[in-house]
Amino acid sequence: MRKGLTTYRRSCHIKADALAVGASSFHERSFSIVLPQKEYAGAEFPDFYREGRRIRIEVAWRETGASRPVPSHGHFRYPIAYADTGASAFTGIGVHFSAPFISDTERHGLAEGAIRWNGDLIAACDGLLIRAMRQILPKVGPRAFDLLLDPDHPDLERTSHVLALALQERTVPKSGSSVRKREPAAPLVVPIISSDPRVIDKDLARIVPPDFEQIAAGVHPDIVGLLASRSLQGYGETHIVFDEEDALLRLQTKMDANPRFPWTDKSAHEKALADPSFAKIHLDVIWKPVAAKRKAAKAKVSAPLLPEAFALPSAKGRICLVKSMFLWSDIPTDLPGILVPLLVDQSLAGHPILGRSGWNRPTFTFEEFLSRFSKANPSTQSRLAMFKWVQQNVKKLRSATWPAVRDLAIWPDASGNPNELKELCHATHKESDKVLGAAIKRPSRDLLNLASALKRRKLRFAFRTHPSVEELRAWAHESFREFPRDRPLSSTERSQFRKLEEDLDILLSDGATAENISGIADEMPALNMDGGLGRWSELVRDAGSIRTLQLRPVHLLDRPRLALDKFFPPLPKPTVDMVRHALQVDPRKPDALIPRLRVMSEGGPTDLGVGGISCIPVHGEYRRPNDLSFKGNKGNFWGDWRLAIGATGLSDADQRLYKRAGVLSAEPSAETSLAFFRWLADDPSRVARHLPQVIRHFGSENGPRSWWEIQDNVPCLPVSGPGGYLLVSYKEAVNKSSAYYVDDFPELAEALQTGEYPIHLVVSQSQGVRISISEHLLEAGVKSLRATAGQPKSVRGSDIQPVPAWVMTILGEYQSRRIAEDLQKALVALGVSSALINTRWYSQIGSIKQVVGARDVIATYKIGRMKVSGRVRHAFDPETGVLWLAELNESEMEDAFFDALAERIFVPNAPGYCAPALDRALRAKIRQAEHLQAAQGTTQDEEDLDRENDEVGEAPPAHHDWKPDPSKNIPKPNAIPGNPAKSQARKGSKSGRARQRASVPNELEQIRELKENHYAWHCQIALATNQPKSLAPDGSYVQHQENRKRLIDAHHPDLVEAGGARHAGNIVVLSHLAHHQYGRHLSREKITAALKAGGKPKQVQFGSAENAITVDGVIINVGLPATQSSVSLFFTDWHRRYWIENV
Repeated sequence: MRKGLTTYRRSCHIKADALAVGASSFHERSFSIVLPQKEYAGAEFPDFYREGRRIRIEVAWRETGASRPVPSHGHFRYPIAYADTGASAFTGIGVHFSAPFISDTERHGLAEGAIRWNGDLIAACDGLLIRAMRQILPKVGPRAFDLLLDPDHPDLERTSHVLALALQERTVPKSGSSVRKREPAAPLVVPIISSDPRVIDKDLARIVPPDFEQIAAGVHPDIVGLLASRSLQGYGETHIVFDEEDALLRLQTKMDANPRFPWTDKSAHEKALADPSFAKIHLDVIWKPVAAKRKAAKAKVSAPLLPEAFALPSAKGRICLVKSMFLWSDIPTDLPGILVPLLVDQSLAGHPILGRSGWNRPTFTFEEFLSRFSKANPSTQSRLAMFKWVQQNVKKLRSATWPAVRDLAIWPDASGNPNELKELCHATHKESDKVLGAAIKRPSRDLLNLASALKRRKLRFAFRTHPSVEELRAWAHESFREFPRDRPLSSTERSQFRKLEEDLDILLSDGATAENISGIADEMPALNMDGGLGRWSELVRDAGSIRTLQLRPVHLLDRPRLALDKFFPPLPKPTVDMVRHALQVDPRKPDALIPRLRVMSEGGPTDLGVGGISCIPVHGEYRRPNDLSFKGNKGNFWGDWRLAIGATGLSDADQRLYKRAGVLSAEPSAETSLAFFRWLADDPSRVARHLPQVIRHFGSENGPRSWWEIQDNVPCLPVSGPGGYLLVSYKEAVNKSSAYYVDDFPELAEALQTGEYPIHLVVSQSQGVRISISEHLLEAGVKSLRATAGQPKSVRGSDIQPVPAWVMTILGEYQSRRIAEDLQKALVALGVSSALINTRWYSQIGSIKQVVGARDVIATYKIGRMKVSGRVRHAFDPETGVLWLAELNESEMEDAFFDALAERIFVPNAPGYCAPALDRALRAKIRQAEHLQAAQGTTQDEEDLDRENDEVGEAPPAHHDWKPDPSKNIPKPNAIPGNPAKSQARKGSKSGRARQRASVPNELEQIRELKENHYAWHCQIALATNQPKSLAPDGSYVQHQENRKRLIDAHHPDLVEAGGARHAGNIVVLSHLAHHQYGRHLSREKITAALKAGGKPKQVQFGSAENAITVDGVIINVGLPATQSSVSLFFTDWHRRYWIENV
């Protein structure tokens, strides 16, 4: 008994039964303990478990006669084993538990409802088992842990639980070699190989750090497997695995390379790594999983990655990195070098892992020694010693290694210094050898003798017989270095230079030497005509066409020996820099100018870069190209900026050369035009005298119009004002708040100029210039004076006179319905674009109530905040509806009258030919076939875009059972689909109908949406005053939508051919009659204003009885100025919203 723990052995003897069972006996070891009273106070349980007020529990297992534990199918006992085969009757391990468990109703197992009571008893039994195992461990060792396994029905989860408790209590069988040095908290080590994780590896056990405890080797494999799984509770705290990866990390030069098992003692670390037997164990355990995988896969398997710091002992007992070592060496022992590498200890060299990829080490051979010798940059003494070794071991040299020996820098020259064989020259050309002198290295006498011995062994060893490029370079450097490069040579120096050219000629007489000299040809100097030294490749001979360029002496070759030209040829033609230098230094050579420019133009940039050199003769003096321009037949574009010269005597090619030199073309490019205006901007006083040039530039396609939107800050537009002439930029000219205007209103312009108003007028024409630039400026966005002035604010006249009768007659014609119908067609027939016609022209003409003549007509206009008054030829007073005409002769009055009409019929800034066209249009006859007029009745814009085919033709096939669909009389208003679009006038089209409209996506869909789903094929004007029931009464022809739809048109208030929008925001649904009666008088602008004002809400009821629906909308009232009346329209809410959102 130990601290309340009672143990005893019980034996059971079974007598033989002849009928069933033979005689037998078995033994059982039992441990029991009394539980404290406080844990089970008040609990009820059988008396045979009671000791006073305490409870006794027991664990038991079978054992052999020698007291060895034998695990069995562990039962719960009460006090005998439960008879059931279910899980609740068994402990899950090889031990029996006896305690006052609460049984199920049949007493075949533990009760499911007593989990807490039974669980506490099981936990107590588990603790008792751990104490019992601790007591038997010293006697039975690892076999004690066999009790944690049920041999018949293993329950590894239950085993893991009890095993974790044992580890927490440190009740485990430990290796006898473990020496516990660490604190009790250190985990127990489980040494296993990853390829066999159920067995303790003996080799790993030998190299576990000695200050760690490790589990004993005889533990059951299932227990080892649980410990090695790394998933058992407490891993890392109660136990830890030591495997081949740990071994790999431990055998490194870093003491902490393995953070789990670091080396703690430096001397022990160094001693272990220097021990070959210790290293072999590590290599063995690293190799084991690789070998196992190879055997299983029957194929090559990669070894683990070799760490950079992995170390092994060398043959000399030193610790070395494996990646720097060799396996063995076969070099001769009598080599005179010291370049033997680190070798792996011979006991480890044959290990299989050192032959695996990533671990395999090279073999150090004689060839490797030679390679290291050549790369090590040995001293002169070592290299000469190596030469001695070769002298003494000629018979040992093998043909395979001889090329590597031959390439060593060990061969002595005549001075006794070692060299590579290729550095030595045994010259055969005696004259060259004499010229070169000390510039070449000749072999020593010993080396010449060795060459004979090597030849007898048939080992190739030949000297170079011609000087190398480097030797020739050294000779040239030594020969020419004394000559100055910063001044011309003296006469003595020139003589010495000529002597060197003779020596050079001798060297070139030997073919092989000449070929090598070509390798340093660029380094050979040459003499120029100025007496200085330079590169021959940068000089030319003064002969042939080169002589016409009159180059400077510094660029001309001075070399009498023409034979040298073969090896050191001068330039075949001068460079651009040579010619430019000659032009800069000596520009006044008119005969050489064109040849010089021609050379400079070949393959070079467009700008020759000589614009600032005074080289072009003009009227007896020389001028810079940048000061000149050619004359042209379109007038002078450059003024004082460039002096104009003629092209007399210059071919087209010569003129192109002048232009590349800097002379401007007669007409501008975008770049030269921009430069001209920048020059003008530098001095504002230049502007007045350069107005003709400015106008010409604006008339050119390459003038400001090609660049001023990009360079919008450059002053370029000429304007006149109170301060005289000045230039303004594009940004300033088109600024809405600026006071710069195109002078397209001469009468008002005259008033502005005489009145000293702070307004500037664009100068659009100049004396001597045939063009006006007004049209270009208006297209570019410069404000029109006439458009800005608009209608006069007031008009008055002096000496009022009646106008001729024909004036009112013509006015009446234009205000007639016939002209309203035909004028547009007549103008288009005369070539006037319909885009130029004001969409409201008829109302504009209709607003003229009276025409009055006067001697002087004074009109007052508002420009900005200023009121300006001036005499004009005609003016319309919108207040009174009076058109004033100045009293002129009849012809001029007629022009003024038609100009006044044109202002009201055409768009602002319409071309001047529009006014005369009105007179012709009035007299024109619109010839159209009568049947087409009857069929169409209106212009294309007034036609229904969705009209059914109503021409006379074959009747459709009859359907005896066809009936009208009443549901089509019921609208379904909703959001209007489609993308808003605006028609664009088509330029250059020959077809009148094509000019009137082009295809626009979704337009027809929107028209059908309005007709069908918003208004159910009713007229918006009619719906404003009537309900559908009265408009289409039962029994009438229009009761059914199938008939009524032929009476409904879609109308664009802003005409399509005049650019009107092509969407539901410019479409109203009208009856055919209302279309003709009101269509031309409706204005999208007035409809929009009325819709924005809100209108009068109205509900329209469609259908009757149960099919009736009510549509919400508004009624608006739209004025018709041309007829001095108004008309009401009904808009659905959806239609109204779309219209306002897409204005």
